[in-house]
Amino acid sequence: KVTPELASAYATLDTIRTQKKQAEIILETNRQRVLKVERIYTTAKLLLEKARASEEILTVKLAEAMSAVETAELNVPCAWNTMYKRLKRFYGLYGHSHLT
Repeated sequence: KVTPELASAYATLDTIRTQKKQAEIILETNRQRVLKVERIYTTAKLLLEKARASEEILTVKLAEAMSAVETAELNVPCAWNTMYKRLKRFYGLYGHSHLT
């Protein structure tokens, strides 16, 4: 025989079981989302490290290229370069460039 009290207890049990199943589904969904975000984060971190390394290499290459341009510019025969070389020699000998 089912009493009203027993019927109410079963109804409460069924409600809580349903809520628990829904909570488990939400928990699993969010766990999967966290795993996905962790993979994205790991990939992004690796890409950032590669970008930093590439930027460092390119900084060195840029400095080398700028130095090569400067050297090539100074080797162009012209009056300015001739005077610049003379001034550098003067500075090397006397330690200053005060020509007055």
